[in-house]
Amino acid sequence: NILDLIFHKPNMILPPILPSLNFTAELPPPESNQEL
Repeated sequence: NILDLIFHKPNMILPPILPSLNFTAELPPPESNQEL
């Protein structure tokens, strides 16, 4: 899950994925969370 990456490496992931956060926040994919 992308959120897991943020918590594990916030300094490395946060800057480039900030826009992605807003994008994924609008998506409702519970299956994605189950993958990781």
